[in-house]
Amino acid sequence: MKPWAPSAGPSPCRPVITVERTYSDFDDLWNTILGGPSAGQALAVMSEEEVSRFREVLQDRLQPAASGPITLSGRAHAIRGTVPSLCFADGEGDAPVWGQSDPQARGVAVNA
Repeated sequence: MKPWAPSAGPSPCRPVITVERTYSDFDDLWNTILGGPSAGQALAVMSEEEVSRFREVLQDRLQPAASGPITLSGRAHAIRGTVPSLCFADGEGDAPVWGQSDPQARGVAVNA
């Protein structure tokens, strides 16, 4: 059994979400990385030499000219669907098992 089913209707919603972020320079990007929850934690357990080498490699790849702004982009593919009523505590689709009670959030696995 699938954990979700495609939305009913003639044209399912399958948008592509694209985002861009521009950093003023490499130091701006690096400080953001250091403060991030996943990359920052990974770098925290690396030796100073490993972090230094990683920083050099990243800067060489993203900013070979060694100055100026850096723009990064990312893309996600989304799909809209519904979660079968078996996944809901009340069997009606109003209260997902994981505790999300907002009926507008159906099909979004919050804290799952």
